[in-house]
Amino acid sequence: MSDVDLKAHLAKIRKRMINDSDQELSSIRQKSLNAYMGEKYGNERENRSQYVTMEVFEAIEWALPSLLRTFTAGDKVVVFDPVGPEDEAQAEQETDIVNHYMLNENDGFLTFYEWFKDALMYPNGYAKVYTEDKETTATEYYEGIDAVQLSVVMDDPEAEVLEATERLSEVGMLYNVKVKYTRQEPVLRFEAIPPEQVLIDNDHNRLSLEGCQAICHRVQRSKSYLLQAGYDPKKLEDATAEEDEEWNDERINRLDTEDEYPDGSEDHEANKMYWLEEWYLQYDYDGDGIAEQRKVDYIGGEIFENIEYDCQPICALSCIPMTHRHSGMSLADIMRPIQELSTFFRRGVNNNAAQIIEPRKYLAEQGINSDGDTLDQLLDATSNVVTTRMPGMIETEQHTPVIQELMAAHAALDNEKQVRSGIAPNLSLDPEVLQQSTMGGFTAALQEASQRIELIARIFAETGVKDAMMKAHRQIKEYQDKGKTIRIRGEWVETNPRDWRDRTNVTVNVGLGFNNKEKQVSVLTQLLGIQKEALGTLATPENIYNTLEQLIEAAGLKSVDRYFTHPSKQPPQQPQPDPNMALAQAQVDAIQQDVQIKGMKAQADVSMDQQKMDAELENINADTQSKLAKAAESAAKAGSAQIKEASEYMSQDFAQD
Repeated sequence: MSDVDLKAHLAKIRKRMINDSDQELSSIRQKSLNAYMGEKYGNERENRSQYVTMEVFEAIEWALPSLLRTFTAGDKVVVFDPVGPEDEAQAEQETDIVNHYMLNENDGFLTFYEWFKDALMYPNGYAKVYTEDKETTATEYYEGIDAVQLSVVMDDPEAEVLEATERLSEVGMLYNVKVKYTRQEPVLRFEAIPPEQVLIDNDHNRLSLEGCQAICHRVQRSKSYLLQAGYDPKKLEDATAEEDEEWNDERINRLDTEDEYPDGSEDHEANKMYWLEEWYLQYDYDGDGIAEQRKVDYIGGEIFENIEYDCQPICALSCIPMTHRHSGMSLADIMRPIQELSTFFRRGVNNNAAQIIEPRKYLAEQGINSDGDTLDQLLDATSNVVTTRMPGMIETEQHTPVIQELMAAHAALDNEKQVRSGIAPNLSLDPEVLQQSTMGGFTAALQEASQRIELIARIFAETGVKDAMMKAHRQIKEYQDKGKTIRIRGEWVETNPRDWRDRTNVTVNVGLGFNNKEKQVSVLTQLLGIQKEALGTLATPENIYNTLEQLIEAAGLKSVDRYFTHPSKQPPQQPQPDPNMALAQAQVDAIQQDVQIKGMKAQADVSMDQQKMDAELENINADTQSKLAKAAESAAKAGSAQIKEASEYMSQDFAQD
């Protein structure tokens, strides 16, 4: 297929797109906005009440706080579910980072406020999640750097040397340099967009835009913006600027307060406006018979980009989705008829009261003197006179008071208003209702009244909010190509989105029950007490930490890490001894001590016996030694006598020889 064929295809499908500014949905949106602003209906009569009630405004503004608190009271709008035990820590980190990008780096609260308000006021609200290359410049000065350092600066592709001077010093040549750094980095954007800018294929029959055959984001952009975004300058010169179409009826109705057509022309060339059409469509461009998903940028009759692109960035919300169609219904749609009827009754009350308090006077023509004195006296600033040809001079107009009946009819609308919208401000604020209700009855009635708001919150969660978070995860994974350090819950977390998984399982943490904070805090507190008793058997420290986290969020204090530390971050603790085991151990210790004492006593007894035996042995030995000594002495004496006798005998023999 050629670009000519593609242009013809875009022109053909553009005719069947919904949401355009000159179609029925645009008219519905303008009526809803006028009702929200309390604009007059155009049927007002002079000298009659022109009061307009504000049921549409009240319904939207009463619903918004509950919805925003439901999604933004905590730190996590969504939780990405792990695909296995080994993926649990990674999934938790991705959850923290995606919520950080959406809520903190994008003013998430204000974006959700605008997006939810569009969905409450119009049939559909739209938001866009995309990545934009942001260019930042910074100028830095370096003094006294050497040639090697200067070479490093000049080799940096992001650096541009603006000024450089050199001077000779004792260590050699030094340089003073002025450098401008131009850096481009991908930035995640999350923004609500006006409904008339989002054109949807009218054959699309569901709220979610996934699978839609054709989506177009049509928005005015200046020439300067387009050039900075990288669009071809030569093609842009050939493109047609369309300033005259910038101010359509819906945009005038939303932005202008005067009945005049604004001047959308711009004389300065850099500020010339073009219609940028970002198309996300299924189209067989390569001619293989299978339509592929493509992104086409179309500006002023010229195609600037035509690529395969399988992730369209737009998400849709509706507080009352309609089956088998894309456009839904809003609170404004269901409250407008009530506001019109309420306005009619209130004007009737005002008119009847004014007619009774300041009745008109019927003045016959005969009662007007030629000199005009009587006319001047009657037709003063505070009189309302009707000139008649009836007989009689001056008669006061008579009116039957119907204020009570009109007020009763008007009051009957309050119940219908609550049934339709689920908004019950009277129930929560009326002192008489509070005095006449028991606590249980009042709480039950308030919960019944908030069910519609909780249903809207669940619809928001399972449709547009989930889609937005999934798209944010994918955008961060694909385009944040560098590791980044982010401060989350008071700690610096190092992450590289390139290592992330493709996530399909997402839990939206809508926090239903936020409408009754006191009850939720009470339930969580009771649960915490039960978990403490079951700690070690049916409950773990992680279970208790999760309960504390929800309790902190319910109290509106946000980050739980400021108050409690996750069990995984605590140092290991010694196991606490079992009381029964401690008692048994004490008994064992007592027995061992008793055995030891008895053993020591027995050992002492043995020692004493040994000493006695040793003493007896010593006595025996001493006695034996004494006896042996005496025996030896006796033997010695006996031996000496024998030796003497033998000597004498031998001496006699030698003498004879």
